[in-house]
Amino acid sequence: MKIFGAKFPINRSLSRSLNNTTKDRSFSSLVTSSTSTNNKVLIISLNDPLRLNALTEKMGDELNHHFSQIDPKKTGAVVLTGNGKAFSAGGDLDFLKARSNDTPSNNMKIMVQFYKRFLIPLRTCPVPVIAAVHGSAIGAGACLATAADYRIVAKDAKVGFTFANLGIHAGMGATHYLSNRIGSNWANRLLLTGEVVTGLDLESMKWGFSQDTENVLPFAISLGEKMSAAAPLAVRGMLQTIRRKEDVGLDSALDREAAEQAVCYAGIDFKTGLQAIMTKTRPVFEQY
Repeated sequence: MKIFGAKFPINRSLSRSLNNTTKDRSFSSLVTSSTSTNNKVLIISLNDPLRLNALTEKMGDELNHHFSQIDPKKTGAVVLTGNGKAFSAGGDLDFLKARSNDTPSNNMKIMVQFYKRFLIPLRTCPVPVIAAVHGSAIGAGACLATAADYRIVAKDAKVGFTFANLGIHAGMGATHYLSNRIGSNWANRLLLTGEVVTGLDLESMKWGFSQDTENVLPFAISLGEKMSAAAPLAVRGMLQTIRRKEDVGLDSALDREAAEQAVCYAGIDFKTGLQAIMTKTRPVFEQY
């Protein structure tokens, strides 16, 4: 079954330098990586903390680079997290503004490409990907965490699929993966209301396993180490089997999301939602 149609080369000559607890393997500024003390878990971090790790096309390209370097003979699991106060506050505001000035046909192409920049690395990674979520995971940021194989989330984290309050259709696989993770009842509620919930709420919805904030990353790393210690051929095989089932219909879902978002970008609701974000007010949408 074809999913995305992407293949990544493996670079076996990764540069490493020691520090106290990890071995730094930084290739870029918007995404950084390091290894756990046993070298088996790769920690990949979104690294734009001043903007709460807003997702941009450049960040997506850098994320692809870091995932493309993974050698499953050396790395048994990946922990994906965000540096600073947030996992990711969602899409970049300038990127969103530009969509309202573009054509629907071009926006559809741009959005599919944007989704895949972030989803392909996670869904084609040869080893399990664990999202360690703290602070805020909003919109596309919440979608990114949802696409991971497992989630550890801070009890006080704020997570929301807030597209409806921005005036646009959900994207980046939200309509596909969220119901797979928490069932259609909870997924429909979160998507159709755009409400923001806590990590503790999400644990009850079965979206992720909650921890105190300071324990999120250590717990995720320890879980990755357990996965790394298991039989590698069995783990990688089961991972592909699980994803094969989860990804059925994903490509058509992404196309549908992109088409609907392209329509929304040209509408009055998006202008209302965007203005509310810029003025930090609550949007008031007219019924029509």
